[in-house]
Amino acid sequence: MIVCAPKRERPRQLAAEYNEAFGTAFKFYSGEEFKDAFNAVDPRQAQEQADALVRGALKVVEPSPKQILDGLRFHLALGNILVQERANAITIDCFERRAAGGLPGYPCIAFSKFNDAGLYGVCDFDLHSTLTQMLVTSYARVPGFVSDPVVDSSRNEVIHTHCEAPTKMRGLDKASLPYIVRSNFEFSDAPVLQVLMPSGERITVAKFSTPKRMLISTAEVTDVLQNDRGGRNQIRTRVSDAAKWVRNYSTGLHRVVFYGDYVKDIEMLGRLMGFEVAREM
Repeated sequence: MIVCAPKRERPRQLAAEYNEAFGTAFKFYSGEEFKDAFNAVDPRQAQEQADALVRGALKVVEPSPKQILDGLRFHLALGNILVQERANAITIDCFERRAAGGLPGYPCIAFSKFNDAGLYGVCDFDLHSTLTQMLVTSYARVPGFVSDPVVDSSRNEVIHTHCEAPTKMRGLDKASLPYIVRSNFEFSDAPVLQVLMPSGERITVAKFSTPKRMLISTAEVTDVLQNDRGGRNQIRTRVSDAAKWVRNYSTGLHRVVFYGDYVKDIEMLGRLMGFEVAREM
């Protein structure tokens, strides 16, 4: 597993805790190393992938051809790093490092493509969500959508929203869902995939809170939203007790959404691997 070295010390401590619990190996990269990998990619190879991405899209809205090209060039660069390190996951403190000039571009499209390929790309240097994806996807063969939940307790609903999403939400062996090429909600120069996810289906919402405890719940997707107020990917879900979730909410903003009901499977994995599974709702 590869992670971009943050300036804060706590993520390194957390990596050590996951290493002790599960034997997960970590390698920390600097922004300069990412830049070197980006510059080593042949732009013609990146252009081929950019052309294919655009051909497969329903449409392109905001991003320029240059922004899409850089997104695919960064995807190839990060893929080369994964091969070099014999790793299967990467998470980057994207906003901090790009704001400080420490990245050659945004990895949003790369993360979507990695997750579609059965690898793992997670934004915001979120180790809890990364390990959650690594566990559930490897077991259920469905990629995860790392979301920022927005709770409406008056309607007993949660909207899951974020800019990065895989197109293989129904399963790695299923057909890709339709997508639109958009800009990242927070940064207009970052191209992302807005994936048209299905509604009327059951989902599992999970996240490790510590290496010894996973939070879990289920919900039903009732609507797929296209709203410029928030992340480009948004699904509205009906939950059992939104007010209880708000009262007991912990462990940062993100949750990981998986299409399908895997609660019993994850509880079994917890018994086998030695971590507690706590139902949030």
